[in-house]
Amino acid sequence: MVGKSGNRDGSVPGFWIDVLRMPKTLLAWPQWSDPNTRSAAMAAETTEVVIPLGTREGSGIQGAQLRLNAFAYRRMHEITATLEIGHGRLAVPISRVDGWPADPHMNHMARKHARLRRVPAVVEGSHVHRLLDNARLGLKAFRPPHNLPIAVPLPEPLTSFRGFLRTVGREFNIVNLEEFDPPPSQEYLL
Repeated sequence: MVGKSGNRDGSVPGFWIDVLRMPKTLLAWPQWSDPNTRSAAMAAETTEVVIPLGTREGSGIQGAQLRLNAFAYRRMHEITATLEIGHGRLAVPISRVDGWPADPHMNHMARKHARLRRVPAVVEGSHVHRLLDNARLGLKAFRPPHNLPIAVPLPEPLTSFRGFLRTVGREFNIVNLEEFDPPPSQEYLL
């Protein structure tokens, strides 16, 4: 369900689709955050970076950003990239790529919609939550507690952080994303 406003009829804003489809570039090369120390175990520490996005010409795209989350001390384990659009004070995730997830993704909501029957019931391994698949459920798919409930397997397996970024770049139409560096805490891991 795609609409112009996306607010009254439950459809997603057409602007979201425009942002997804347009070629984008990184407007800044920010540093990864210091690892989050919520847990005493090093493996549970996470790091993230939020990158503003712009057009190929270098103009900013209002509210468009890329968020990358990773475990600071674990390579190729539960890395997430989210394409987000600012909406008031909140950033709404409109598409997501999950690399090397610990658990399979269950497409519970897909079984209830005839247009989503091609979506597998269970997705093992890395996958993508595409805007257009989730838009079939309306705006509720982009809000808690759903947060992009429909996912499909990636077209090819991931073998490296650069490969993950290349895939994210293709899915989100971001040019040269694979040049962004992994978290510095991962540099010395074997």
